[in-house]
Amino acid sequence: MIYTGSGWETLCTENVSAITSQEYFVVKNGIPFIPTLGTIPTGSLASGTIYYSTVEKSVMIYNGSSWTKMVDMLTGTIADNAGFNSGTRVKTFKLPVINANPSSVGLTAGAFYINSSTKVIRYYNGSVWQDISCQPIVKTIAITNITGYTAESGAEVVTNGGSPVTLTGICWSPNSDPDTLLTSKTRILTTGSGIGTFASQLTGLLPKTTYHVRAYALNTQGLVYGEDIVFTTPIAPPTIITLDASKITSI
Repeated sequence: MIYTGSGWETLCTENVSAITSQEYFVVKNGIPFIPTLGTIPTGSLASGTIYYSTVEKSVMIYNGSSWTKMVDMLTGTIADNAGFNSGTRVKTFKLPVINANPSSVGLTAGAFYINSSTKVIRYYNGSVWQDISCQPIVKTIAITNITGYTAESGAEVVTNGGSPVTLTGICWSPNSDPDTLLTSKTRILTTGSGIGTFASQLTGLLPKTTYHVRAYALNTQGLVYGEDIVFTTPIAPPTIITLDASKITSI
């Protein structure tokens, strides 16, 4: 979480506008401060250097050659650079950039670093390492009530990444990793934070056919998908229609 000046929000917030008086990493009352700056830091820059930009409205991270928004790290690269560094010389501070979780021996909850393989900031919750992401996290709900022609599933939006989820649903196909370009999907417009469970029904299925299902969620940071769940419809009773009588004669 980061303090905006009026309240606490996630690191993905766009609501920080106040510039801190210090251009470097400080600790007050046991709480560390990320420098909030209106200009790009100068000095000895290294991969993993971090600050909040009131111009870009984002946490900015130096990847070894240029600055990138935290949300855009997933599509870029970042050079390994172990160790923590701070002070007026760099006008901010540098997180460790390493390609695997460090040993948890001696660590307490709150430790964090940048993973150069997954290209996300990770924090230690006291028992395991967790990602800090600005994108939603959505899970595909298990398939239930399967018939030859219909089934039920849905999307569980676990977190919205700091930006409300406005659209969610599921998509399905006989092919793996179905996406929202298909017509076989549901669309649920959400309100508020968009966090929660949203049930959907799969229709138009064929008996004795294997299908793939994925949930999805959309916010201002982009579209994300849940895991691909596979199921097979059962054999169904035949469908028969009695046609109207025609060409009627006396016999």
